[in-house]
Amino acid sequence: MIHLSFEVWTQPTEPFVKTFAVGSFEPITIEITSQQYRHYTCGGGSGGSEDEDPSFDVTLKESSGDPATLTRTMAAYSGSVNLGGSDCTPPWEIDSIGMYNEGRTSYVERYTADGTVGEWELGILPRYAEEFEYTITIGDSG
Repeated sequence: MIHLSFEVWTQPTEPFVKTFAVGSFEPITIEITSQQYRHYTCGGGSGGSEDEDPSFDVTLKESSGDPATLTRTMAAYSGSVNLGGSDCTPPWEIDSIGMYNEGRTSYVERYTADGTVGEWELGILPRYAEEFEYTITIGDSG
């Protein structure tokens, strides 16, 4: 007898919300990073498709409720690749599968907005991301 238990994960429908204060008229920079890991799969499969790349719906509002104009200033992909196939590939099959095995990919988006003094509300609704990190920078980050 085998007992199986599955949890079906669904995409969130409400954004994560973070409030923060700004004490000067300086730009606000929002950076969001998501890391995806290829799950251990013996038997092939790419582990995803282009339609499942992470993305974010980002909103920024002043305390008055007026939305700020966010400008996406950067998007970047990065990853880690190991050589020699996966751990479950027999040595004689490496040539047929390929030399490179991508284990982790990261996706980063950066946004800027003109900041004013007051309370702000950042909303982040992730798509195809099980976790993400955010950074809020007030003032010139360069």
